[in-house]
Amino acid sequence: MDPLHPSVLATKYHRSYRPLLMGAPGTQSLTQFLSSQTLLSSRAPRKVVFIISPQWFTPKGQTAAAFDFYYSPLDTIVWLQHAHNTVANRYAARRLLSMPSGRSGGVVTGALLHIATGQKLTTKQRRLLALRRAILTNEDALFFPFPIAGQPAAHYAGGPPVTGA
Repeated sequence: MDPLHPSVLATKYHRSYRPLLMGAPGTQSLTQFLSSQTLLSSRAPRKVVFIISPQWFTPKGQTAAAFDFYYSPLDTIVWLQHAHNTVANRYAARRLLSMPSGRSGGVVTGALLHIATGQKLTTKQRRLLALRRAILTNEDALFFPFPIAGQPAAHYAGGPPVTGA
């Protein structure tokens, strides 16, 4: 392993933290945004430091095919449940609506439309998102030990983000 890898440095210098590295080849800024929002919602009030890699960004943004390969409906739902009316959230919602995954219909598309226009989610949307989140979480618990053909073993349909130590 690289001697300057964050995990190696944290171990060598006995840091009080453990690096959690997200991402995989092919993931880009929109995927990273959704994954980081899930991480932030589960880590509060702890401190999180992001190291942004320029390789995640391209002038035209992420392609739909690359995004759909790494798309996590569960990450999207967790983000929607915590989204506030901010420039970043409105932009991310509009960008997600430009992807086939974001336009697939149902409660997620409706919630994205609300966030994209700066509106709060309705009570009905919040309830349906909570139900969908419970279903996806249970599916993950049931199927996580089994890899899906064509997907990295540790990242699929709402599974945990790909991490490295």
